Amino acid sequence: MKTGVVLLNMGGPSSLEQVLPFLTGLFNDPRILGIRNGLVRKALASYIISRRLPTAISHYELIGGRSPLLEHTEKLAPKVEQELAQLGIEAMVAAGMRYLEPRTPATVQQLVEKGCSRIVGFSMYPHYSLSTTGSSVEDFQQATQDIQGVQTHLVESYPDERFYIAAMRQKIDQALQKCQHKPLLLFCAHSLPEKLIRSGDPYRDHIYRTVQALLEFYPDYAHDVVFQSRATRGKWLEPDIDHRLPELVDEGHENMLVVPVSFTCDNVETVYELEMEHRELAGVVGVKEYAVVECLNDSDLFAHAIAHMISRELHHD
Repeated sequence: MKTGVVLLNMGGPSSLEQVLPFLTGLFNDPRILGIRNGLVRKALASYIISRRLPTAISHYELIGGRSPLLEHTEKLAPKVEQELAQLGIEAMVAAGMRYLEPRTPATVQQLVEKGCSRIVGFSMYPHYSLSTTGSSVEDFQQATQDIQGVQTHLVESYPDERFYIAAMRQKIDQALQKCQHKPLLLFCAHSLPEKLIRSGDPYRDHIYRTVQALLEFYPDYAHDVVFQSRATRGKWLEPDIDHRLPELVDEGHENMLVVPVSFTCDNVETVYELEMEHRELAGVVGVKEYAVVECLNDSDLFAHAIAHMISRELHHD
């Protein structure tokens, strides 16, 4: 039985011309803004896009005119195929993006046409949230629901799965080796509106599960958890990295290693916001050594983790 695997993510612009359609798809998704009324959502989305577009384009210009997310995912796919083959699973692995090509429905169709009789949707978001995982999973389910004779499976979250944590540890260890001074480990996650958490979204709990699992291996390091990239007004998860950086300096932490925990692939929020924008802020507020851990991207250990999670999902049934 040939297995198709769709690596589910939101995607990112591959050129500056794609920034507008990317933002349009993102902010018109009812799960992102949490507004079901189509007219209200469209009006708010248009307002947000008009305000963010020039800035977003300038940010992408600074990182090479495109997001690296798809490239990392496409490099990861054959590694996952090889890992699955070692587990006795013949598989074809491909990217399935939510807002730009290659879109999930097209990827699913291609895998079916190539003879895959079961399809696994693997979320590239380790921490479940209705706004990200929920949207990509719904897209996957809609793409597969009418296909006859094909089994479907999902891996939706894995905040403290042991192979995922091992892959994260490898990236942290590699970054620590380059640090001149012992740093504070600053775990940074994408923020979410507090109202989502109050409604039962497990995202924040999942973030802290990852942090706690990692800290078992770094008991002698000071640490903190911050959030980044709030998109609209209202109460969002705190503390915000912008506010917390100067406080940490005041508390005596002048050396910091930022660990992005909510992304598996580098993107504009890691390559621009953390590597550039917040590095500059860190220097202004008195941080002496500032470094950012690379995301998992196409690491061999991450491919190994994905393959084992898929294998467990398939054998679970």
